[in-house]
Amino acid sequence: MKILGFLDGLIEVSRAEVAGKGSTSTETTMLSSQRIFISHAGADAEIARRLIHLIKAGLEAPTGSVRCTSVDGYALDGGDDAAEVLRENLRVCSVVLGVLTEASISSCYVLMELGAAWAFKKRAIPLIGPGISFSDIPGPFKDIHALKKDDDAGMSSLIATLARETHLLETNNMPKIIPSLQALRASLGAATPDSADRNR
Repeated sequence: MKILGFLDGLIEVSRAEVAGKGSTSTETTMLSSQRIFISHAGADAEIARRLIHLIKAGLEAPTGSVRCTSVDGYALDGGDDAAEVLRENLRVCSVVLGVLTEASISSCYVLMELGAAWAFKKRAIPLIGPGISFSDIPGPFKDIHALKKDDDAGMSSLIATLARETHLLETNNMPKIIPSLQALRASLGAATPDSADRNR
């Protein structure tokens, strides 16, 4: 029922946009700074936290520019209608970062968020984490280039890609970026089995 409700709301948002009934000026003002949406399972909060550290090290990201429900300072506010707020966040964001792990690909909310990213034609960047191989990427995201910890070029260019898509300025603060990137890569590689050895 949660999935159906979320998708019904998504359809209504799309219909309203087509009919010229977009968000009110107040809603637009409140959400205009939101640029990056991190889709992840609660069990992967540490990966999400390290991803935020990298974003903050590499970009001049103001308060409210990142949504990440499992990390303090980036989560929902008390009293928020989760489905409504997250749907609107997905509608207005520039990039969706999908942390893909065994926990997240089993999460109905992560699958809904990735589906919304696809429906809203957002730039989506899958990050392959523990327990997952390229063949596990769900649905239409199988055709999108995903990043893995040993993808040196992709991981190193992540900040530049985010800057281009969000129009946030790069800090070029390499003393902070390098250790943050190393920490993220370590968390993405934790307990990742070789695809040939994986039990299916």
